[in-house]
Amino acid sequence: MTATPSIGVFESKRKSAIGVARFLRSLGDRRARANTESNTHSTLRDRSFARAPSSLLALGTHPSIHPSSHPAVSANERTMSRTARASVTPVPTKTTARHRAASRPRRASSSVIVRSQSVANAIEIQGVHHVAIICDSLERSMDFYGRMLGLEINPERPEDKLPYRGAWLWIGPEMIHLMELPNPDVTHVEFRPTHGGRDRHFCIGVKNIQPLIECLEKEGVAYTASKSGRPAIFFRDPDANTLEVVEGLDWRS
Repeated sequence: MTATPSIGVFESKRKSAIGVARFLRSLGDRRARANTESNTHSTLRDRSFARAPSSLLALGTHPSIHPSSHPAVSANERTMSRTARASVTPVPTKTTARHRAASRPRRASSSVIVRSQSVANAIEIQGVHHVAIICDSLERSMDFYGRMLGLEINPERPEDKLPYRGAWLWIGPEMIHLMELPNPDVTHVEFRPTHGGRDRHFCIGVKNIQPLIECLEKEGVAYTASKSGRPAIFFRDPDANTLEVVEGLDWRS
């Protein structure tokens, strides 16, 4: 005799069948939505491709699709795309152009030279008024420039006009201004070039240089001859300032 299933067993099977049906229906809905989204994306992509300018399609630069991968692009169009890309000349970026400009040697422009010449003509340069020399001791420098070299003081320029000690000495029609001030340069001769022509200096023109050479040798002041072969010598004062004296320059005429 077969046992008759109870009402509870039938109810359980019914609920299980309902759950399976709901699951299948839900799975079908998800598949349908996925197909809809895929179709929508394809449609939008085709519309975007259709709206793209022909120049972009030829170069393959459309932001969403490459023409060679789209089924609507023919073999001829793909060939044109490759030809167009090959014929495009790369445009240098701003950074590259700036680096190239920086690597090129700078040349003085003619406009700058002309402007400088115009200013010189406009102000009518009369010559060098004076050369300023920094010294540690005014008395020691006056012994060198005044007693040894025999330069005379210009009394029309008194030293009390400035807030430091100093003196104005004649060198022909120009002057040397001795200034007793802290020296920003190295005053030790061993740290300066041996030849004064390779150091900062000013030049004095004379008609006869031999008496100066004899004076320097008598006073024990070292000097070097000009490397150019002309009659000129370089020597230093007590503060390592360099003087050049050259014979026979007729630059004023």
